[in-house]
Amino acid sequence: MVSLLTLLACRSNTEPQGQGASGGDEQPRRADRQEEQIAAPVRDDGTIFADAEMMGTRVSINLWIGGGDAVKATKAINDAMFEMARIESIASEWRADTDLSRLNAHAGEGPQKVAPELVEILARAREVSADTGGLFDVSFYGVGQLWSFKPGAQPPGREAIAERLPLVDWRGIELDAAGRRGRLARSGMKLGLGAIAKGYAVDRASALLRARDFPHHIVEGGGDTYVSGTKGGASWMVGIQDPDSSGGGTVGALPVRS
Repeated sequence: MVSLLTLLACRSNTEPQGQGASGGDEQPRRADRQEEQIAAPVRDDGTIFADAEMMGTRVSINLWIGGGDAVKATKAINDAMFEMARIESIASEWRADTDLSRLNAHAGEGPQKVAPELVEILARAREVSADTGGLFDVSFYGVGQLWSFKPGAQPPGREAIAERLPLVDWRGIELDAAGRRGRLARSGMKLGLGAIAKGYAVDRASALLRARDFPHHIVEGGGDTYVSGTKGGASWMVGIQDPDSSGGGTVGALPVRS
């Protein structure tokens, strides 16, 4: 497995490429031109594989190039990885410097300037909430924070849950797409995007690869998977992880193509 050196350098070399709303917050950085000319090794099956840790999980790209240009493919993969890291820098509730964390911190106050990508994610989240009658609701995080998954942690009591339940209401997410602003209607509301932001980032990465004329790939982020095209005419194989295996074993595999 190959982790691209260009991705590892993306926070240290040149000016930020994606602009969040907060201006001074650190954004992911691209590698310099010399590093972008590196061609990752092409495996025997005609693919280039890259993976990295981000969004609280491991993300990977497996791209079939056949006899194509490995340098261009490497740069496309690097840029797709960068794009996912950029979305994380906007939409993570686990980092204090993101637009989402700033929106959470100012719940109940005036509208906050946010990145257009966050507006898009939240608009889609509201649509899914409306379609499911609120069964999907990213404002769960106001209550969800009460749970700890550390060893020995105890679940919250009924009173603590009941106190925060009124904060869970997707209809309190107010958006101004034209003005790129968002607002949470009630003080104490908090949004968690783990159920949607990873998939959005994966979709963005796949769209970038297709726009660069690399339509045959898999982009995967912690189970959120986008399969595009084929692997040299053959189906991609998507493994189903065995939850009881500590060594990454699988219980089966699905042939997938698009």
